[in-house]
Amino acid sequence: MAARKMCTRKSKEETAERMMALAVSSITYLRGIFPEDAYRSRYLEDLCIKVLREDSNNPGASKVVKWMMGCFDALEKQYLQVVFIGVYTNPDEPNCIIESYQFKYKYTEKGPEMNILRLGLYFLCLSK
Repeated sequence: MAARKMCTRKSKEETAERMMALAVSSITYLRGIFPEDAYRSRYLEDLCIKVLREDSNNPGASKVVKWMMGCFDALEKQYLQVVFIGVYTNPDEPNCIIESYQFKYKYTEKGPEMNILRLGLYFLCLSK
């Protein structure tokens, strides 16, 4: 019984990690944030999905992958509560966000539960 619970919990952790990786990769790919070679193709049946490469030569893409790996570590330790991702269009004004995403985590006996909230297309300037 305990082994089954651990198996279920680990499976839910892996699912939460994959969902975050898929969501972050899709957001960055569809917005054209990183070049095509920063992604690799994965297939879910007939659907081609672009996922950020762990071995990307692009410094920005590599940084995002490292941040996600840190989130995965915190998720496994049940520390991770929320992750926010903001998208901005002007590099000179990174605090002016046009859309944002919130990944919220709750831990149960069966494993982590994740909710994703998109707060988008709006213009929000955060003061420094």
